[in-house]
Amino acid sequence: MKWWSLVVLGACVLSPTASWAYGEGEDIPWASRVIHLLTNEARCDIGEALSECGAHCDAEWSCYGLSLPPVYWDDELYRAAQFHATMVSATEGASWGCMQHDSPCTLKSTVAQDFPAVCDGRPACACEEGAAVCGQKGTSFGDRIGMFASGMTGMGENIAVASTPLATFESWIFEDGELTGCEFSSANGHRRNILNSGYDSLGVGWIEGKQSVQDFKSGGDHHEIITSGSHYVDGDGVLWFKFHTYVGKAEIDESTLRPIIGKATLSFGGECHSMEPIRLVDSSFSNVVWGVSDVGSSKTCVPYFFEGIDDDGRVTRYPTTGYLLYQCDKAWSAEGQTESCIKSASCTQAEKCASALPLYCQQGRWEYAYDQFCKENSDGTWSMEAFSNCDCQISRKPASLSWWMCLIVLPVGIALSARRLGRREG
Repeated sequence: MKWWSLVVLGACVLSPTASWAYGEGEDIPWASRVIHLLTNEARCDIGEALSECGAHCDAEWSCYGLSLPPVYWDDELYRAAQFHATMVSATEGASWGCMQHDSPCTLKSTVAQDFPAVCDGRPACACEEGAAVCGQKGTSFGDRIGMFASGMTGMGENIAVASTPLATFESWIFEDGELTGCEFSSANGHRRNILNSGYDSLGVGWIEGKQSVQDFKSGGDHHEIITSGSHYVDGDGVLWFKFHTYVGKAEIDESTLRPIIGKATLSFGGECHSMEPIRLVDSSFSNVVWGVSDVGSSKTCVPYFFEGIDDDGRVTRYPTTGYLLYQCDKAWSAEGQTESCIKSASCTQAEKCASALPLYCQQGRWEYAYDQFCKENSDGTWSMEAFSNCDCQISRKPASLSWWMCLIVLPVGIALSARRLGRREG
């Protein structure tokens, strides 16, 4: 069996409006959430991602830097990607359908309004002709996304066979093509899309056993601290629960403590698990992937969510409401029975809560113990000193919706590559 992957970069107009609070959504496939997380994990620590890529990525080390801001989930991009994944998967071609970026028919003008309640994306209801022909250049990929929203500044798209989310993502990020410069090319376009510094938003479509579609865009305005989170089994068979936090690129100001996440937990079916930073490119904790692999559970359909506490004592939850689901027939639910794992912090008095959690020591290291603070020793070194007799409650940070505003125009480039994943050709 041949597995194929396509990539395209272009520009069009898009301006999505979120229908869910951040991280929510009953119809988002679990695999889509995993690919979103894996994308941000690669962008968080590019050196680690490229070191796993192999020798053919050596020429690209200077193209991306050490780390990039994440791409945030965009519900409208998700709908555009899920629609296209459905369309091409249902079009006769190979066993996985017809792999192409442009629609294999002329789409009805109402597809965005009709999908998925009136029309599930199949050619019979989505095509003007009532059918699709593989290889036919119908509605362009840019026009297709423009049907779902407006106000886009630039976009890119990856397509691959939907085997497992990890295998699909690795087929993009580890493709064998090499760059002779740092420009986008058909040889490494999938990796270039994933590590493109201009993109800030992502939607991922997934049809199991058929096709997966990544749609990127630039021009968003996002502020969520927790950008993505999910569970997946890695290449060694280890079950991971991970989430990504990002608080910006500003330099550390020693006189001002920035609201970074200093402690993270997983609430899994009523059990609390501390999480460790497993991807971290500097000591500022501004761009981190948190993970835990030993949850000790073989149960099915278990609700879970992630929490992080910042140095102002605020708790951020992902998803904003509801629960992600492990080993269930859907990936998110509004209902669940697992409680918060972060409820209080220690301090000498209430007004010291913010300075107690966590504190930035001058040696450039964040400590995230609730009952400690930084103390300068007589020899000029720094250590942690404990508070005592404390009971300081932490207020929760209110949920916020993302709003996207797109105003600038990016250059347009188009590249297309088909490859056999067994050989990892770009």
